[in-house]
Amino acid sequence: MRYLTADSKAGHVKWGEVDVALLNAPSRVRPDIRKPIWHAVLSLPEKERLDACQWKAICRDFLSGMGLQHHESTFVVHNETSHQHVHIVVNRVDFAGTVWSGEFDGKRAIAVAKELERKYGLKEEVFKPQSGARANLSRNEIEMAIRTETLPPRLTLQQLIDEAVVGRPRIDIFLSRMSAAGVDIQPNISLTTGRIAGLAFAYNGIAFKGSQLGKAYSWEISKRE
Repeated sequence: MRYLTADSKAGHVKWGEVDVALLNAPSRVRPDIRKPIWHAVLSLPEKERLDACQWKAICRDFLSGMGLQHHESTFVVHNETSHQHVHIVVNRVDFAGTVWSGEFDGKRAIAVAKELERKYGLKEEVFKPQSGARANLSRNEIEMAIRTETLPPRLTLQQLIDEAVVGRPRIDIFLSRMSAAGVDIQPNISLTTGRIAGLAFAYNGIAFKGSQLGKAYSWEISKRE
């Protein structure tokens, strides 16, 4: 919390005074929960800025979309980087002792963020694959495919992603296409910038980082004009 609330030359915007004791208070009713605090970061594109009132509304909508509207929370807006961003800190335990599981929280957070982009007229972001080749299959993968007469999971994922990115869809559409194809996606959200740093893809219980699929699958976020 010190990092989030420390004074900055560029200025931080706090949601009132951050009461750490109050934020942690619900945890006392569920001492069995080892990690009660959940942290999320929402980031804006360069040159886009919101004021404190706008951020407050967005944070409340985000918490509501995540099912955390009745949990103790706080937020701090950071202005010291080229991407203005907000840190949202919330206790997964409420005063009734109910615990928010956070299952699929990464994908859910992305979906809620997409809704907020549209609601508040913010720039929408889309996935754009970087140029480059696919990663080659290893000798073991090839031998396994021959023995089992099935496509290697790595190749299957590459093909499914290729199909899902046709037309450069918005991220919510991309996620929907991948889910329909049976692919589970876990985003890696940078705590430094608050932006998506990469994705991990899992199919039939076997997971690969985007970089393990090849340079063409190391994803970057580009602005939708």
